[in-house]
Amino acid sequence: MSSYYGDGAGNAPTWDSLDDGYDEDVLDTAEYQYANRDHILFAIDASESMHQPMADEENPGGLIRGKSPLHQALDAVVGIERRKVVTGPQDSVGLMFYNVDSTKTQKSAAGNYKPGTYVVQALRQIVVEDIKRLFQLLETANQQYDEQSDSDEPTVEPAILRETFPPIDSKDELNVADVFVTCNFLFRDGGTKIVGNKRVFLVTDNDDPPGGSNRAPARTIFGDLSTYGVHVETCFVNRPGHKFDPSVYWNTPKRRQFTVPLKFGGRDGDIEIGVSGYALISEQKKGQPKNVRMRGQAVEEVAIKTAYTSAETGGDLAESEITSAFQFGRESAIQNVLERNWWETEEYQEEQERQLQGLLFQHSNSVNQAMPSSPKVVARTRVQFTDKEIASFRSMDIDPQIKILGFQSPKFLEYRDNMKHAFFIYPDEKGYTGSTRTFSALLQSCIKQDRHALALCRLRAGSTPEFCVLIPQEETFDRGSQDDPPGFHVVVLPFVDDIRDQPRAITDNIPAEEEQTKVMERIVRRLRFKSKRYKPDPWPNPALAYHQQQLQALAFDEDFDTELFDDKALPKYGGIHGAAGQLMEEWNRLIEADSRAIEVTTAATKRTAVQLDADDLEDVDGAYRNGSMNKLKVADLRNYAKFHGISLGSASKKADIIDVLEAHLSKKQK
Repeated sequence: MSSYYGDGAGNAPTWDSLDDGYDEDVLDTAEYQYANRDHILFAIDASESMHQPMADEENPGGLIRGKSPLHQALDAVVGIERRKVVTGPQDSVGLMFYNVDSTKTQKSAAGNYKPGTYVVQALRQIVVEDIKRLFQLLETANQQYDEQSDSDEPTVEPAILRETFPPIDSKDELNVADVFVTCNFLFRDGGTKIVGNKRVFLVTDNDDPPGGSNRAPARTIFGDLSTYGVHVETCFVNRPGHKFDPSVYWNTPKRRQFTVPLKFGGRDGDIEIGVSGYALISEQKKGQPKNVRMRGQAVEEVAIKTAYTSAETGGDLAESEITSAFQFGRESAIQNVLERNWWETEEYQEEQERQLQGLLFQHSNSVNQAMPSSPKVVARTRVQFTDKEIASFRSMDIDPQIKILGFQSPKFLEYRDNMKHAFFIYPDEKGYTGSTRTFSALLQSCIKQDRHALALCRLRAGSTPEFCVLIPQEETFDRGSQDDPPGFHVVVLPFVDDIRDQPRAITDNIPAEEEQTKVMERIVRRLRFKSKRYKPDPWPNPALAYHQQQLQALAFDEDFDTELFDDKALPKYGGIHGAAGQLMEEWNRLIEADSRAIEVTTAATKRTAVQLDADDLEDVDGAYRNGSMNKLKVADLRNYAKFHGISLGSASKKADIIDVLEAHLSKKQK
C-alpha cells in the first residue's frame, strides 16, 4: 500500500485496488468478521519452468533438496483444502492447471475449456473425496521426492507430477486472456451458489507471458471477472537467477467493512469526504455445527424454517400479523393489548368536553354511569411499534457517517475506553473527489497538534450511532518498505451504562522498595521479546487448533493422538527459569522478608484432623471376601483407604472407590 503523501512508498499497491463488491447497506451480523463465504479458484502455471526443482542447498544439518514450484504449489493447495474442511465447510474450492499438454492428459471431468487447461476440481463446495484423491497424488509425489534423499545426484521432480500435468511446448503457452476466460467459465458454471468473496489465486513464474504486446483482450476478460465480483490474487515465483517483476500484477489488501462520508467543520459538517473502513483483526471461532440429514453416503444440510403460532388459537401467523412490542411492569388483566382503557372511550371523551364547557353538573349522573362504579387504573404492559419505527429508534434518523465533533488531547483517553476491536479508515476517492488531499491534511494536523478527534459514528445501515475517537497513525517504513500505513484508528467509546464501578473491597497497593523494583526490572528485561513487541503469527489459538485437528483427522479417517498435539501457547518454563530463575528466587526472598507483605486476616477455624484407629475401621477385608463391599458406606471406604495409605486418585463415586480398593486387596492376597 502506497502513501498518498510523501515519497518512498516504492512499488507497493494502493488501497484503491480493494474490491468494489461490498454492499454497505447489508448489515454484517458477525461483527468484525467476514460474513460472506469464500470461493477460491487456484490457477497454477504448469509450464516447463514450473517443473524445475529449486537448487539444492547445503547447511550444517545436511543437504536440503529443492522442490519444484509446481510441487510446492500443490502442497499448499492440499493444506488449504484440508483446513477448509473444518474452518470453512461451506466454502468452495476449485483447482485448474494451465500450460498443460492436453494431448497427454485425461479429459477434464468438469467439462471442456480452453485447450491447454486442465481442470482437476470444478469450483464447488468442499468435498472430502476430491481432497483425498488430491492428497493421494501429493503423497505419491512426496514419496518419490524422499527416495532421492540418499542420492548424490541433483534433485529431480517426482515423475508423477510430470505425468499428471505434462508441460506444453513453450511456443504453445497460453495467453493470459485465455487463462482468465477459463477462470470466468468456472465461476459461472458454479451457479447461483457462488455468492460471497470470490478470488482467483494465480501462481506463475513467468512475468512476461504470451500476449504481452497486446493486453487489450486480457484487460477485457479481467474486467468481466471484476464485474462478476472476482478478484485476482497473484502468487509470483522467482526463477533461479531471475527475480519476478510484479509491476503488472497487484495484491488485494484486507476487505473493506464499510464506506461512509466523513464530515467535519461547521455545525452540520461543511466539509465532506469519502472514507472506507477495514477490520485489521478478527476473532477466529470454531463455527456453528450444521443440522444435516444422512442419506446413505450423501449428506444434506437441513433447511431451517421459523414459524410463529398464536398463543390463543395455535394457528400459524403471517408476517403481516407480527410486530415488535416491548413489555414493562407487571402483567395486567387486559386480555388484548389493543383493547382500549375506559378513559380512552368515546363516551368518556365526550364527558370531558362537556366538563370543559361547564356542563359537568348538568350531566353528573351520566358521567357517573359512564365511569366504573369502582374506579381503578389499569396500566398497559406492552408497547407496540412498527418495523419502520424500530429502525428509526435504532438509527435515531442519522444516516451512516462519521461526523467529527471536536478534538482532544490523548491524555484524556483511558485504556478502559477501548471496548471493541478498532477499525482503520482510509480515504476513498470514488464517492468524493479530493478526499485524499483533505484526509491527508486532517491527518497531518492531528499528528502535528497531538490531538485525537471525537466523532459521532454510524458505520453501517443496520447499526446504531456510537461515539468514537479517531486516533491518527503516521506512515512508517522499515528497510525501505511500508511498515504502518497512514490513517485513523476508529475506537468505539463506551456509554456511561457500559462502565462498571470498581470493587469496593479493593485496597491500596503497597509501594515496592527500591531494591525490589530493581530486581523486578532485571526480570522483565530478561523475559522480554527479542523483537520488543508481541507478534501473533507464531501463536495459534490452542483451543481452536485442537478442535480443527480433531475434525481434520475425523474427516480424513486418520488417527488423532492427543499426546502429540503441540500447544505452542504453553509457556517455555525451562527457558523462563534458565533466563530469570535466580532473579525470581531473589525477588521472592525480598518479598518474604518484607514485613509489610504479611496480612492479618480472620480466617475460618481450621478443623482438627481426626486420628483414625484400626479398631474404628469397618471390616473391609471381610466385605471383600464376602463380595459385600457395596453395602459399606463411602465414608468407611475412604477411612480404610486413608488409614492404609491407598491413593484413590480422582475416584469420587462409590463404585470407583470400590474398584480401587478391590484392585489393592487382590494384589494384597496374592
